[in-house]
Amino acid sequence: MISKHIQKCLEIASALARSYPASIGVDYGYVYKKGKRLKKFGIRFHVPNKISLDRLLKDHVLPKNINGVRCDVIERIYYPHNNSYDVLNPLISGALIGNLFRQTAGTLGFFARDNLGRIGLVSNWHVLEGSLAWGKETIQQPRSARDVATTVSMLEPVTGYDFGFAVLNGGISCSSEILNLGFSIVGVEQPRAGIPVVKYGAATKETHGIIEAYPSKDLPMVYPSLNNQTYFLKAFCITPVPGGEQRISDQGDSGSVWINPATHNVVGLHVGGLKDQPEVAVAHSIVDILDKLGLELFIQ
Repeated sequence: MISKHIQKCLEIASALARSYPASIGVDYGYVYKKGKRLKKFGIRFHVPNKISLDRLLKDHVLPKNINGVRCDVIERIYYPHNNSYDVLNPLISGALIGNLFRQTAGTLGFFARDNLGRIGLVSNWHVLEGSLAWGKETIQQPRSARDVATTVSMLEPVTGYDFGFAVLNGGISCSSEILNLGFSIVGVEQPRAGIPVVKYGAATKETHGIIEAYPSKDLPMVYPSLNNQTYFLKAFCITPVPGGEQRISDQGDSGSVWINPATHNVVGLHVGGLKDQPEVAVAHSIVDILDKLGLELFIQ
């Protein structure tokens, strides 16, 4: 957990970012120097484009520090990653799922139980629905092979979140196993900057990363399906393990879970990444998801 002083500085940074004309995200994590990640932490401002100081108005220059906490400016803007393919029985994390009616697709994240005792799957809103006019709609696995679940609760990007819950249809079974990773989910844990994580996504398959920053106040994500509107998500960044595979996020990975390989606990739900750079992933905290949707992790 970060100190109360840093949390207060993050609040100041978030308020400052919202006063600027550009879409600026804020989090706390590794800072960079000349494009190289340092072993130091600070407040990070995420901007669509860096602008040289001589072209900025004085009131638009971001601070180098806030009450002694170092600040950095990172050029990043994020996008959802829509898009395994076998029919899986029972259903497991990492499977390709979609909404045929909405023409959406992505990865099955994990299974949960609601306060009515119903078992269902969790993935992104833009995988399960992708429409602000959503209703109770049918989810298929793989994308159009068979009906497996019905959507019942969603949080759309305007809320700062992008995830939803779909109750499993009668006769559909599930397992806590993760596709091709050789282990099962056993619990949940809060993200922490610097810990290693692994996921299995429908696009990139098995990928390994490091949580680069946590907590985050707001990260800007552009939704092409919503007229390229930018929404600020309460999410965190993951980058590749040094020296490892750089492609950790791509179209189709949305909805996959990031797991701590040491504990087999779920840490985050993949939401997206950079448009043309697959070496940065963005995820929601699993703890936040369960709290906001009123769910508990289901282990089978």
